[in-house]
Amino acid sequence: MPTQQKKISELGFTVIELLVVIQILAIIVVTVSAVFSNILHTRTRAQFNNLTRTSGNLVIESMVRDIKYSYGLNAEQSTIITDSCNDNPCAAGLVPVCQLSKIGIQTASAKASSYELSATTKQIVQTEYNQGTGEISSKIISPSTLKAEALQFTISPPLCLNESLQTFTSPENQDNLTIQILLTLQSPFYEKDKAQAYKQAEITLQSSATLRSYQRLQ
Repeated sequence: MPTQQKKISELGFTVIELLVVIQILAIIVVTVSAVFSNILHTRTRAQFNNLTRTSGNLVIESMVRDIKYSYGLNAEQSTIITDSCNDNPCAAGLVPVCQLSKIGIQTASAKASSYELSATTKQIVQTEYNQGTGEISSKIISPSTLKAEALQFTISPPLCLNESLQTFTSPENQDNLTIQILLTLQSPFYEKDKAQAYKQAEITLQSSATLRSYQRLQ
């Protein structure tokens, strides 16, 4: 009888042993697949985020170039973020202006342009104004795949707004004007159901432009 049991055991693995091996192999395969999937997902997410940054930087640099070579800010075509100044360097009756959600610039003697974020399409819109003829034309300057959450322009040093005339004036002893642009973009791989470590809801880009033709506004 012992000899018969020995012969049976020499034939191979038992059913239970095979099931255990299969379960171990399944666990290994699932674990390795999950690791490779996460690596691939992370790499793809990083690639798309880099493309988003590149596209966003191109949009910002387009605005920087136009602001830098403009003749000054246009108050009529600008939208002010109220209560954005800590100090008030302006004379009585004038409103200090430190931040804009829409910036208007004077591009020629009778031409102006503005940049703003469309609340509906989440894209950056440039509008051109012919002040001589009254003609207005708008175009989207950001690609359709690029969705923005916020666009903000910070003015340094602050300007002063004459609300009745809709014009900007400059405080005394102000010889330069720098505009800082802050653009917040949606990450193309934001996933609400993922752990916090895998979330990147926003991509923030910034740049600045100093007006080269700036003359102190009277």
